[in-house]
Amino acid sequence: MGSAPSCVPVRRRGRSPHAGCLGVVLSACLVLAGCSAAPRPAWERAGAQEVQGAQDLSQALEDQSQGKGRRWSGSVAAVAARHGDLANGRLQLPAVSPDGLWIAYLISATDETSASPRGLLDGRGLEAVSLWVRRVDASGPGVEVARGGTCWPVWSADASTLFFIKYDAELGCTLGRHSVAGGTTRRNGVGLRRMMMPAPSPNGSTVAVSAYGEVPDDAVVMLIDLERGVAVPGPPPTPGAGGAQVQPRWFDDQTLLYIELDRDSGVGTLRRWTVGGEATAAIADLGTPLSVYEAPALTAGIAQALAPDRAGVAWYLPGTDQTQVMPLDGGPALALDAGTRSGVWWDARWWAAATDQGVELVATDGVGDHRPLTLRLLPGRWAPLWAGGPPRPGERSMILVGPAESPDELAVMQLWLVVKEQ
Repeated sequence: MGSAPSCVPVRRRGRSPHAGCLGVVLSACLVLAGCSAAPRPAWERAGAQEVQGAQDLSQALEDQSQGKGRRWSGSVAAVAARHGDLANGRLQLPAVSPDGLWIAYLISATDETSASPRGLLDGRGLEAVSLWVRRVDASGPGVEVARGGTCWPVWSADASTLFFIKYDAELGCTLGRHSVAGGTTRRNGVGLRRMMMPAPSPNGSTVAVSAYGEVPDDAVVMLIDLERGVAVPGPPPTPGAGGAQVQPRWFDDQTLLYIELDRDSGVGTLRRWTVGGEATAAIADLGTPLSVYEAPALTAGIAQALAPDRAGVAWYLPGTDQTQVMPLDGGPALALDAGTRSGVWWDARWWAAATDQGVELVATDGVGDHRPLTLRLLPGRWAPLWAGGPPRPGERSMILVGPAESPDELAVMQLWLVVKEQ
């Protein structure tokens, strides 16, 4: 196999994404093919075929290397394989486990008008919504985890446990836990009348939720201790301005990120809190007013908000209809084009953004005065749910869902990027 092109290292910030050689940026995230001693890559085992209608990625690499004393002489291709279709619950997108093996999804036993997004806040209208799980590469309906009143499926960091929220007349609002290995499901009532947006800590000991009693505007972040089965208060409200606390995300086992809405203006602020601390720190404003009823939309199409290197987070802003990538060091945010409602981190530098026209990779390693470098990967309406896998040849991939032949189903696709040097 030929040697990789010589390139200047890419800095994380402060330079245009157009500068340097794209080969270096892609080297950490694109798979390499052509090594005779390596086993067959995953994309070959899956029977993946080259995507038709994608941008000529080889030409993009060559264009970026022009004028820099080197020339890219290889080829790049996006290849994809279809898996079995899923039921389309029309309430929340499916959730893929961190290891990329399992997918959890909602099924509604009635028509599409039975459950509204507001049910994600208060549980109303979810009586016919059940939670199912199956392997990503399988076909068929999978296994029913919980019947009726289910929402907010989210996986533990080690992919062993599927958490969810369940409402019913007998137990009220409970936190559910499903063990993939054991096939068992249990529910815990922790004294919270309404829960939403569960977020398991990396070590799996705690689940942060946004919870309230009567009015969603009074929602605060609570921490559920799974061993003791109790809920304790999370971050304190900001004096004089603190409104609803939503969208908790763990930075590490002791540090929580969340969004607090200003009680008067509605502008959301991303804040940081150390568990047990008496004060919080503001990181940045989202820059647009937001109601608590719009809060679920922030990550409705974004399963992995925190970047792999924990340098930034991504949110969808309903007011501007675009995804915003916000650095955690206080630097300028990167606002993607309008209509970028869904996406996932391909790696620490590249965001896979979904638009009505297709999926594209957007470089986020510098804002500057230039438009971010964008590569078109996949035409059509696809929502990326997960990206990851080991950096071995042919193993790293992306899992997406899109319209199937039946409006009651979602198509499941797995996509790889294959680079061959000549």
